[in-house]
Amino acid sequence: EDSAAAAATTTSPGKKTVAGGVPGALMEGPLLLLNRKKKDWEKFYFVLENSLRDKQPGGGHGDFAFMLRYADSQLDAVEGRFHETVNTFRAVVKFVQGVVFSIKTSPEVSKSKTLMLSTETVEELRAWFSALELAEEVAVEATNDKGEALGT
Repeated sequence: EDSAAAAATTTSPGKKTVAGGVPGALMEGPLLLLNRKKKDWEKFYFVLENSLRDKQPGGGHGDFAFMLRYADSQLDAVEGRFHETVNTFRAVVKFVQGVVFSIKTSPEVSKSKTLMLSTETVEELRAWFSALELAEEVAVEATNDKGEALGT
């Protein structure tokens, strides 16, 4: 490791964290993702950032869009080692219950899919909802199908 990278990282039991996090991130932090195959929650480090939608040379006009990416850890996220990138353009974010919410992607940008996510606290959920409200063309619904509002 070079000295700048070593100076920017701290070590705690079994974890390495990076001071300052992912450059340019609108929001970042740990979230639980429902693994539908295992029927269990898995913890990942999520990042919401504004990014080029099409980075392929000659592959379009380079529109910007907010992307939700997730990695195994903050260090993996800072180093760009993501499992998946989800384009949030025209996505629908919905409060489900407690600290659980869903993000349904738009079929306009890719195959439509729904991510079930959970925070540890209502305050974290509110922070993610506030960040997602800032993302262009994302619909955020803070009331669930039963009429229950976030945080009640």
